[in-house]
Amino acid sequence: MSRQRTADKNQKKKRVIVILSIFIVLLGIIAAVCVYAFQVNLMKDDTVKSPDGKIEDQYNTPSKIKDKMANFLVLGISNDPELRSDDNMTDTIMVVSCDFEAQKINILQIPRDSYIGYETNTGKINAIYGQSPEKWEYAGLDGLAKMIHETFGITIDHYATLQMDGFAKIVDSIGGVTMDVPKDMELDGLSISAGRQTLTGEQAIAVVRVRKAYVNADLGRLDTQKLFMAALAEKCLKLSVADMAKLITPVMESVTTDLSIADALEYYKLVQGMDMNQISVVSVPGTGLYTNETKIGKQAVYSVDKQRTAELLNQYFRPYEEAVPAESLGIIELTEYPSEENHISTFDQLNGAEQSVASDSGE
Repeated sequence: MSRQRTADKNQKKKRVIVILSIFIVLLGIIAAVCVYAFQVNLMKDDTVKSPDGKIEDQYNTPSKIKDKMANFLVLGISNDPELRSDDNMTDTIMVVSCDFEAQKINILQIPRDSYIGYETNTGKINAIYGQSPEKWEYAGLDGLAKMIHETFGITIDHYATLQMDGFAKIVDSIGGVTMDVPKDMELDGLSISAGRQTLTGEQAIAVVRVRKAYVNADLGRLDTQKLFMAALAEKCLKLSVADMAKLITPVMESVTTDLSIADALEYYKLVQGMDMNQISVVSVPGTGLYTNETKIGKQAVYSVDKQRTAELLNQYFRPYEEAVPAESLGIIELTEYPSEENHISTFDQLNGAEQSVASDSGE
């Protein structure tokens, strides 16, 4: 019995890394690298490059509660060879909500294929970032923030984007990342076998991009991305000062954000000082299906469950505001879903995540 409890505790510790890594790897690397570079006078100002500017004030958290919480839009940008050839499609979309007063962090994962109607030529939310503002109402970073605000009724205060190709440079600069690859996969002629191994930058890109290897496509890939980010976080947290210096160039080339160094450090300190049980990852509830509409053609999309999403958002993302009913959200629902399906991962519920990834392959 004691052995089982010890094993359970060890598994929980691993899940903690999975939760934290999503936030720490991006903001932590940004903060640490920026501060290091600034101290050695390698930066001309106090921010990473920010070509997207600022999020419009109308999408920000209301001033009356800004000292209590802030929401951070985190995007992974890529040109995915498994999908279309368009540049700047969002491979990963997350909203990180920091509750300063309660010392909590809630992370909302928005599936890249979430259906939003005719606001993109595929009907999917992931195409907004790369759209031209001259042709589309919802385009670029601000258009994506607007869509998230109108669809889910949540605010966006800051953003950080990471070019997925930049992962390769980051991984190579720290000597690779060791992880357990959940299953055999292949992308663009590169084959990777399942099992524990040290991934090069090129291999890491394949691992986080492949989705055809999973029965549940993007959701399976999302689980594997978590495992990779956990391994990357573990490696980065052990970096020496010399190793940190090696990260400056790839991070500066790959990351954009509207955060100043001071802002980034505040977020980083919040994560460092938190009780691990106060961090939750929640996924937008829904199901995958095909739509064959005239304007967008036949598309595999993720149809969001409006009622359950409203309940989830009210529970995790509105600690200081009134609840918002489902009918007030801009979600376009295409079908109905089983109510028993769970889309919430907390410290305890993440136990066994690796097994679920493996089971999706039918093994």
